[in-house]
Amino acid sequence: MFKRALLGSLSWLALGGGGYAIYEVVPRAWTLFFAEMVERPDLAADVNDPSGVTPQTEAQERVLASLRKDLRALGEVHQIDFG
Repeated sequence: MFKRALLGSLSWLALGGGGYAIYEVVPRAWTLFFAEMVERPDLAADVNDPSGVTPQTEAQERVLASLRKDLRALGEVHQIDFG
């Protein structure tokens, strides 16, 4: 309902990005997005519970390393110490 009110007759354009844990995030995220796009939340019912999703240690380490790198770069640009 919200999508129709906001977009009117416009169609969806879904674009993927990068920089996330591909095996942990992509299947779940795109299932949720697709279910929303076709207005069928039942299609994602089994993956729509975030409490059941625990990233693997390797994925957590990759995300944290990337976050630290981005924060360092952001801090340099804006002269902020993120610790």
